[in-house]
Amino acid sequence: MKRIISLLIAVTILIPCFAGTPDNFRQFYRKYKSDKGVINFTVPGFVVKLATIKQDEETKEILSNISSVKLFIKEENTQNLFNAANQAISNSSYKALLVVKDGSSNVKIAAKMDGDQIKQFIILVEDEESFVAIQVRGKFNEKTLQRIIEEVS
Repeated sequence: MKRIISLLIAVTILIPCFAGTPDNFRQFYRKYKSDKGVINFTVPGFVVKLATIKQDEETKEILSNISSVKLFIKEENTQNLFNAANQAISNSSYKALLVVKDGSSNVKIAAKMDGDQIKQFIILVEDEESFVAIQVRGKFNEKTLQRIIEEVS
């Protein structure tokens, strides 16, 4: 699980994304962020851009499109968090990009689109021990997203 969390954090830092938090996910986040054992924080875009200083041009281009990254992590008593978050984004204007179920682990990546641009995406990960939600905001096109996926793969 720690490997998945590390990969997701790396992906979050390297992946371009979106603007405009949907009300349903915002409600989910506000409802659960103060629960015991929850780690949550937001990384503003200017901090992400600071990471571009020693990066190659392609990585700089990707990171420069990120306006914020929000992380929500809980490692104990995670019953129903994945279902609640999944329901919140399913009831919004998100398009599922990837859904993986492997034993007791679930992963979902969904994006909020504006025409051909991705404005925001959310990554949800659940296993027996933990739940992670990552929300990335910015402006990206499908070509940029493909480059990110190729780089991460």
